[in-house]
Amino acid sequence: MYKQVKDFYSDLTWRGNELNQIELAAWTHAEFVRIHPFPDRNGRTSRLVMNYQLMASSFPAISIAKENRLEYFNTLEAYAVDGNLAPLSDMVAELTQQQLDRCLGMIG
Repeated sequence: MYKQVKDFYSDLTWRGNELNQIELAAWTHAEFVRIHPFPDRNGRTSRLVMNYQLMASSFPAISIAKENRLEYFNTLEAYAVDGNLAPLSDMVAELTQQQLDRCLGMIG
């Protein structure tokens, strides 16, 4: 487990150079969940880290609604089983766009 977490943090640097900010936030979330370093609260922790990355890149924080939970779990499974990050990246991008639209709606 220690090696996986250590590799996770070292991979953040080169992944940050290879992926756009939305993809990086999605990768961080999916990889942290895949490693599963804690006995409990891995999903919450990984979503917190994902939102930190989004906000550090000037994007709004996002949340995953209960009605999207099955799709969300399927995106995490696609990454864990096949290494396919695209479904989660697409979901994060869509939720980010929705949140940006909400924010713009409040000021306009």
